[in-house]
Amino acid sequence: MNDMTDHYGPFDHPMLDPPSRPPTYLFAEMDAYADAFRKNPEHVDADDAIGFRQLQRVRLRRLDTAQARDLCELWRLCYRARREVKAAATRARVAELWQERDALFSERVSASPDARGRIDARLREIGDEIASAFEARDGRAIAMLP
Repeated sequence: MNDMTDHYGPFDHPMLDPPSRPPTYLFAEMDAYADAFRKNPEHVDADDAIGFRQLQRVRLRRLDTAQARDLCELWRLCYRARREVKAAATRARVAELWQERDALFSERVSASPDARGRIDARLREIGDEIASAFEARDGRAIAMLP
């Protein structure tokens, strides 16, 4: 059963496809949808409000418009805080990796050929992990923390 209505017709925008068995926590479900929305390079903040209202109408039908807006704003604050915590953790991890990388470059200068292979492999792993911390949109890399 899909109670979602497409109010935008031919225009491209995210449509929710709720699971048949709803989770017990509306915010967690909306977090998953918002994370998916952000993978779309054409994402705008209004997508979140539209998606939240659609989901709220399926899960909490009795809320009026003002209550739905208040609940959406509360969700936005929680979601923003969660993303900020994730971004801070990513920044801290990247900083650790840069320090390890710098130490490995210093060590590599005086390392034996056998040790250089091990160091190079670790440097490659570090580079891959740093690169994965950044998103790509429209096929071009953007230095953007999650």
